[in-house]
Amino acid sequence: MSKHFDNIRNWVVIIAIHLAVVLVWHLWVTVSEVPSYVMPTPEMTIRSLAEDYNWVHNTLITMGEVFGGYVLACAV
Repeated sequence: MSKHFDNIRNWVVIIAIHLAVVLVWHLWVTVSEVPSYVMPTPEMTIRSLAEDYNWVHNTLITMGEVFGGYVLACAV
């Protein structure tokens, strides 16, 4: 029973840390008036990924780079 509560507590801590990072990111960008081309807000990032992000193409490119790097590292 104790292990179950430890698991839940760990997940709560992990989620809280992630939410805190996103909140600090948002506050830093808005309060410091950082230009959106330098660092967009979390909302702008999510909106961009939802609207016009070519998921299949970009995933295939990233996979090629990862596997290419792995093959190169093994060869060297």
